[in-house]
Amino acid sequence: MNNSYINKDEINNKIYDYIAGYINCSTDQLKEEGTHFVKNKKAAKNYVKILSIRDTNIISLSEEKYELGKQLLSGKTRDELYEGNNLKTLCDIEGFENSLAFDAEGNTNTTIVLCAIKDNEIIAIAGAAPTGKLMEVGIDVKKNWLPKQ
Repeated sequence: MNNSYINKDEINNKIYDYIAGYINCSTDQLKEEGTHFVKNKKAAKNYVKILSIRDTNIISLSEEKYELGKQLLSGKTRDELYEGNNLKTLCDIEGFENSLAFDAEGNTNTTIVLCAIKDNEIIAIAGAAPTGKLMEVGIDVKKNWLPKQ
């Protein structure tokens, strides 16, 4: 009986190698914090792929989309990369101050965990935002949906 086992690091290395080959980046880029743009010469025309692992975002673009993609996506948070302007549509909504926080430019580090909608109306939001080593969680429910006291 062969008692050779693959350890966790070997498995992770194989996964990182596979992903790096797939999106044409280095394994070091997958492990470096921040957003990295990759010109993917192997990709088909008009190719854009966004991958996030831990605190890393890799944006892999075909050659003809590289400059435009870099111009449009540089400086974006992870939420903005995936949600686009959808998150900003909640900026002016009132009654959810504990679960959503925006700065003067409409940016937020809040991650929406739950958004409850009834009859096309947002009635509750639960959000979390990093505060140091902890996540601050806020939950707001519109008053008319709270239990009667």
